[in-house]
Amino acid sequence: MISRISLYVVAAALSAAHFLRVGNMVAVALCLATPLLFLVRRRWSLLILQWLAYVAAAIWLATAWQIVDMRLAFASILVLTIPRFCV
Repeated sequence: MISRISLYVVAAALSAAHFLRVGNMVAVALCLATPLLFLVRRRWSLLILQWLAYVAAAIWLATAWQIVDMRLAFASILVLTIPRFCV
């Protein structure tokens, strides 16, 4: 049980770091406060934690998609410009 909670705390900290990089302090505070829901021993708190974990995974996937898209665009620019300088 402690390993699951610690993994969730690490995931919440990573989500907070993601929002801190963007400058969204409200989301940072919410991400850092969500592990406190483990102290509430009700079913609804676990459902909220699960839902927030799914939302965080979706945000990470969207960010990864944007990073890959940006790197592919940068690589295509390099492919187009490097042969001109080599000739």
